[in-house]
Amino acid sequence: MTKGRNPNLNDHRAAVLGEVCVNATNTLILLALRSNEPHRQEIILEIEALLRAYLQADIGDEIIGNANNLDKLTQLHKLNSRQKLILSYAVEHQKTTIENCQNMLPHVSRRTLQRDIKSLCDRNLLLAQGNTDLRIYRPNSEILCL
Repeated sequence: MTKGRNPNLNDHRAAVLGEVCVNATNTLILLALRSNEPHRQEIILEIEALLRAYLQADIGDEIIGNANNLDKLTQLHKLNSRQKLILSYAVEHQKTTIENCQNMLPHVSRRTLQRDIKSLCDRNLLLAQGNTDLRIYRPNSEILCL
């Protein structure tokens, strides 16, 4: 992924970056799983901030611009932490599903996640595609400036 954002990275540096990111994320996820609900959500959101800051010098300005854009949209639309996480995931992977959201936020009810996704769609930040059971949500590239 890192080499995709900066093809000038050599293989060794890309491997080291990947190793550090995976191990840091795993450690923080374990910490989050041992924490109470509100603290868990905060830690999960901070993982992304930590990785973005760590990778900034090696991946260039493209992803940093997207992060700033997401932060601005979060403030503008007054998104909650779940909605921000869902939108960030959709932008990073170019899509998301209700199942992805349930995997990211296993402690949150499916109905609450559906409401969060609906709110993102109502704000035109995500675009729904497909039937109810197989629905995919894609980031709206016109609004997100991707």
